[in-house]
Amino acid sequence: MPLAPSARQLAGALVPRRRSGSLPDRVVEARGVRVDPAHLDAWVRVCGSRPDAPVPGTLPGAFCHVLASGASMRLLLDPAFPLPLLGMVHVAQRLEVLRPVDAREPLDLAVTARDLRPHRRGRQLDVVATASVAGELVWRGTSTYLHREAVPPRDEASPSDAGTPARPTQAEPGKSMPDRESRARPADTEVRTPPDATGGERRGSAAAGALGDARRAPLPDGSVRWTVPAGTGRAYAAVSGDPNPIHLSRPTARLLGFRRPIAHGMWTLAHALLDLEGRVPAAHDVSARFLRPLSLPGRAVHGWRPLDERTDGALLLAVRRERDGEPHLVAEVTPR
Repeated sequence: MPLAPSARQLAGALVPRRRSGSLPDRVVEARGVRVDPAHLDAWVRVCGSRPDAPVPGTLPGAFCHVLASGASMRLLLDPAFPLPLLGMVHVAQRLEVLRPVDAREPLDLAVTARDLRPHRRGRQLDVVATASVAGELVWRGTSTYLHREAVPPRDEASPSDAGTPARPTQAEPGKSMPDRESRARPADTEVRTPPDATGGERRGSAAAGALGDARRAPLPDGSVRWTVPAGTGRAYAAVSGDPNPIHLSRPTARLLGFRRPIAHGMWTLAHALLDLEGRVPAAHDVSARFLRPLSLPGRAVHGWRPLDERTDGALLLAVRRERDGEPHLVAEVTPR
């Protein structure tokens, strides 16, 4: 991984320290990053449904997220960062593929943190990663994290947080959820749409409310049943550089309050997008919310349908628990 954190930096995340209340004015950069074809091939084997799937000539948006993950971790481990890494929950992800990115193109990566804001269950922020080729912005990923912490009573909380409906969450790299997966309480998310490639603010997605509807509505147009092996967390950790103990084994997951290991949220999203082979436009946006954890080993159903009749090629997808239909992930894919 470009700029992967050292063992010393990771160990430093366990040391309590006083922190400021604002985000550091810092951009972590990695220039001239070239994709290792063997790495991309291994990622496709772990995240894809077909063992014989060809290595793509253009980079999937979810793989660009992996390339930027080392720089993201360095930013989150910065001593000036206002929130501890432990306790951070990855609640939403946006991927913007502004144009097809050839796997042979050298990339300049940059990661920064933005918009630290109060939330009725703690504080939220966005970690924004970008990839450029010769000065041209070609990809952006916006990861929304929630840090759960004590907050004032509702009548003293910020008015913008008071009406946020509760939703369950999925844990992500280096972050633990406080509840066991069998009785996880919902944690709220307020996902703000990031700026578009021109610097303007996108006011809503192609189908406002569609992600919430996908939690209940059937998705009849396509479906794939997943059988997810127990070793999926270890396999994804090897290709993503994310050794979070909640994904690796039952003993390590139990240390952080889970009965069984859970799949990485980004593995779930990448697997769902690779299921849509041939249906995803070359330049597209993905807006996803991570909901209930997917326990390992486990079974799930991935379904999708057209997002609406007005947006050609747009899809709404959901990954659900097989036994009761409870959602692990909902997402929309829209062409640019």
